[in-house]
Amino acid sequence: MPSKKFLNLILVLLLILTTSVAPFSFVAAQEASKAAASSELEAKLAAIEQTLEAKRKQYGVPGMSLVIVKDDKIIYLKGLGFKDLEKQVAVTPDTLFAIGSSTKAFTALTVLMSADEGKLSLDDSPKKYLPYFKLYDPEADAKITIRDLLSHSSGLNRTDLAFAIGTLSREEVIRVAGLAHPTAKLREKFQYQNVMFTVAGEVAAHAQGKKWESLVRDRIFKPLGMKNSDLSVAEMEKSRD
Repeated sequence: MPSKKFLNLILVLLLILTTSVAPFSFVAAQEASKAAASSELEAKLAAIEQTLEAKRKQYGVPGMSLVIVKDDKIIYLKGLGFKDLEKQVAVTPDTLFAIGSSTKAFTALTVLMSADEGKLSLDDSPKKYLPYFKLYDPEADAKITIRDLLSHSSGLNRTDLAFAIGTLSREEVIRVAGLAHPTAKLREKFQYQNVMFTVAGEVAAHAQGKKWESLVRDRIFKPLGMKNSDLSVAEMEKSRD
């Protein structure tokens, strides 16, 4: 029969072995869980790409770029389709696109930054910064605020034909819009309005004492490291990608 000392030694060895193996089992379980989660994420991303590629072809979109951000990290970045259909040149993650009215988010941000810094109030009249600003309706002209510019509630509908000319300055475009008859009362309803957002951008630029392009570059592009972003379509067209 084994001695008591021998049995105690066996128990101690078993205990050491158990406590030594347990952490490795836990780590292995963690790694397996991470691998499963990664595989599931890859499957979801592949499904998203497949769906978007199908929709791109369905609606005749030549090319597009897709980025997905999770927890402040880029988890997916890819170009789909072509930037040159004739030559079949593929879109890459670095291909530049004109973002159109998505620029309004940048305009709104410059206005809100200026408000946070006490350089303007959302309840100020645009006239405080742009004396030439004027609306056809006297009541709207007297009461409109910067807040109204950003909320598309000026009472004007799409009065942006002056933009199409392509030769007018922003001030001239704003002056032309001031001649337009309103289609609703101030703050009566939402009516999408490009020129009023232009007014908001010019207000922010005036409050900051610089041009709007410089304001966006200095306060948004540079801090975020957006080195390939620009505010000029002409400059974009010069890009290799």
